[in-house]
Amino acid sequence: MTIGSGETGKPIALAVTPNSAHVYVADQGNTKIADIATSSHTVTANIVVGSMTDANIASGGDPNILAITPDGSKLYVASYTGHGVEHIATATDTVTSTIALFESGTANPNSLALTPNGCQLYVHDHAHNVVDVITVSSDAVAAHPAVGTTGDPTGMSVTPDSAHVYVANQGSNSVSVIATATNTVSSTLAEATIGKSPYAVLVTPSPYFYKLQATHGGWASALTSSVSYALGWNQGGWQ
Repeated sequence: MTIGSGETGKPIALAVTPNSAHVYVADQGNTKIADIATSSHTVTANIVVGSMTDANIASGGDPNILAITPDGSKLYVASYTGHGVEHIATATDTVTSTIALFESGTANPNSLALTPNGCQLYVHDHAHNVVDVITVSSDAVAAHPAVGTTGDPTGMSVTPDSAHVYVANQGSNSVSVIATATNTVSSTLAEATIGKSPYAVLVTPSPYFYKLQATHGGWASALTSSVSYALGWNQGGWQ
């Protein structure tokens, strides 16, 4: 089965609601988000957003530009050349706000990372080597910790306890660790630990422990030793 939106576009990313009722597709060619109802496999809405054109991913897609909250009520879209992040209410498929980032008007957001507890959205600004922190309940930018060097960051991953965000810095050959309680860089892993030019970072999804690994192309660093924590990791509660 092939599902069409009625327009000639360029689908570059997908996101599924937690209840599996809807699949959202980022159409870069038409600067729209298509809502597909999984019960009928039909496009029920096309939502206009800012431009998602990104020369860094000219060939292929970037699945990290969409993020849905754990309760399924909010969809966030990173608009790279639109210089902001759209908040879409999934109940009505409407843009409720366009969030201006710290470097307003010149920001180039091209990756999103939502904490598992649904409280904070992390947005990396590829043009200014900062990570903007959006409070999900208010859509306000709460902080903007600096990471790496110009052209960073390039990838992010959040630990299952929502306590840390790992940020891959390809330009500075490092991984920054952001503590979500303070939204500050708590430590930095250097090239000797994670290898050269890390492009992406992945934290294992276990609710009991996690490991860290950096990847770039076909290369991957060795997994770090396990970091464990007690149950009750859903800090802050659901939004």
